[in-house]
Amino acid sequence: MSEFINIHSNKARPDSIYSVDTFLRNTPPIESYYSLGLHPWNSDRMNWELFYSNYRQYLHLEKCLFIGETGLDFFSEIDRSTQEDIFRKHIELASLLKKPLLIHCVKAYNEVKRILRESSFKQKVIFHNYNGNTQQTEDFLKDSNIYFSFGENLFRHNSGAQKSSYLVPTSRIFFETDESNLEIKEVYHFFSTVTKTPLKELCDSVYSNYRCLFIQEAKS
Repeated sequence: MSEFINIHSNKARPDSIYSVDTFLRNTPPIESYYSLGLHPWNSDRMNWELFYSNYRQYLHLEKCLFIGETGLDFFSEIDRSTQEDIFRKHIELASLLKKPLLIHCVKAYNEVKRILRESSFKQKVIFHNYNGNTQQTEDFLKDSNIYFSFGENLFRHNSGAQKSSYLVPTSRIFFETDESNLEIKEVYHFFSTVTKTPLKELCDSVYSNYRCLFIQEAKS
């Protein structure tokens, strides 16, 4: 992997984990790592059985590092009960495959926490493009299985991500570009500047986190 690990990108980039657009029925790249899931925005446009039948052969491969992105988006007009049903199916799948979950969460952090607790989910969890407030962050930090991936929201003045960046230890962080035009180095550098964390410490910590989640998960 690159010195600057990019945990989540919706664009095919070198040295990043590619989030496959399953609604468009894109095929996972054979040459790089990827994630697979049915995005909350598409939870009423593609049923679960179709998603699973299309991607079953790819979900079980080692290059599929985690399941998602999945979760809840209460800013979306998609029916909340439909989103929750699909989210629970992702949790069941990730539990079966023993893979981490990549979570998309907008205005639904408390609900996501409740569902994870009710599901007794034991694998690791990454909140992508994290933007929770400081109280939510402190609460999530009590669960050692939860990690935080910072991306574009980090650059927004006074955002939850920016305020929470001071609270999250480097042993629980990742960085991403998602669908932005940012370079992953920019995200690392910005976090380093804001939190006054040495850049090398960030890179070393993210690499260690990556090995903890994906190398150990693969062996378990």
